[in-house]
Amino acid sequence: MWVYSCFEGDEDMALAGVQHDAYFATPRLPSISIERRSTLGWLWHQVMLYCEGPHSDIRWVRRNLPRLRAVDGFNHKLLQTHHEHIAAYFRWTMPRVVRHCVLPDDTEHYPFELLYAWQDFLMRDIRAWLEAPEPALAIARRILLQSFEEGDEAADELHRLLFERYRYECVSKTWWAAEKAQRLMPGRFPTATGREPTNGINGRLQGDAIGVDSRDH
Repeated sequence: MWVYSCFEGDEDMALAGVQHDAYFATPRLPSISIERRSTLGWLWHQVMLYCEGPHSDIRWVRRNLPRLRAVDGFNHKLLQTHHEHIAAYFRWTMPRVVRHCVLPDDTEHYPFELLYAWQDFLMRDIRAWLEAPEPALAIARRILLQSFEEGDEAADELHRLLFERYRYECVSKTWWAAEKAQRLMPGRFPTATGREPTNGINGRLQGDAIGVDSRDH
């Protein structure tokens, strides 16, 4: 996850930092996680609950369920911009305040209240979103078919679903948003500006692999 402003007034880098830390949850800091998983690990767990639950009779799920169950980790970049959209929307709904990042080792000052708010949002809003087949199966196809054209199509489908749910404004300053929005939903959002990212604390980024369980990372 990148940590920088995604929209006008997005200055709460303490919250963005918390989202980053949960994104790269590690066993060393189990309290900074979502249900003891990294954010993407938790997201994949929700997708698997969907695929193994009442919707396991969907033809694509039934055919690919053994391969889905065999997934034990994936490159976080496969869902990085999708997560960025969700994270930016949550900050969009929060008060516009200026706060600086707090490193997770600083447990005395770490803003756990922001972490709990982010956890609560994911467990309510994203869990409810994944009750529909479109987002759950788009994520499943993105991970399972990542080396194929179908995986790229699934990534686009997931972006389209996120634009429909959370709109464009909350990611309006990100380098990828305008191009994807215009290409996937022409005429509904601004055209691309060619703007490149300006990272606030990009040095906080930690590697490429995300385990589906934070204990595997």
